[in-house]
Amino acid sequence: MAKIRQHAVIAALLCAATAAWAQQQPTEEPGWAKGRPKTETAMRMAPVPAFPIPTAADELPTKKFKLPPGFKVETWASGVLDARGLRQGPNDHILVSTLFVGNKVYAIPEKGKHEAKVIIDKMPFATGIEYQNGSLFLATNTHIYRYDNVDGKLDNLGTPTTIYDKLPGAETTAGSSCASVTTSSISRSVHPATSATRASTERSTA
Repeated sequence: MAKIRQHAVIAALLCAATAAWAQQQPTEEPGWAKGRPKTETAMRMAPVPAFPIPTAADELPTKKFKLPPGFKVETWASGVLDARGLRQGPNDHILVSTLFVGNKVYAIPEKGKHEAKVIIDKMPFATGIEYQNGSLFLATNTHIYRYDNVDGKLDNLGTPTTIYDKLPGAETTAGSSCASVTTSSISRSVHPATSATRASTERSTA
């Protein structure tokens, strides 16, 4: 009986020690918080969760945007979930990457109704995109892919070539690896509610 009590006491002490050790371990910061200043204001900041569906064009708060004199803002395209990056693509198309919830790459024609079409789907962290010399480069948080000869076949890109597969996999690395592929880009802005917008100069009508 004494041995049973002794074992019970030891088990209780081990449980208490384990709990105390766990409480003393610092909580690891999430990927988005790494490098954040340790000021009181900065510590209260956190990313805004992405909407599970695209925001309708008529619900975007474009009228609340504050712009310099002589500029206006208008919705250029909508229906894009979790937009992240924009690149000038082939055949007068704008390519749009996504981040956390989209897992897609869209192509939007510059002419006509600007309707977004999915050209890459079910690709987690499909964030970093570059287009150069007929090839589309896509960087996720773990891989860099290349789709060759995409001009004229955005409807069927085919199977990509993996050109690198040893990225660390953290959420903060998604899309950061395509920056050196090319510097070509276009002047577009992306509203946090995940629809692409365009700022244009107002013409005077004196």
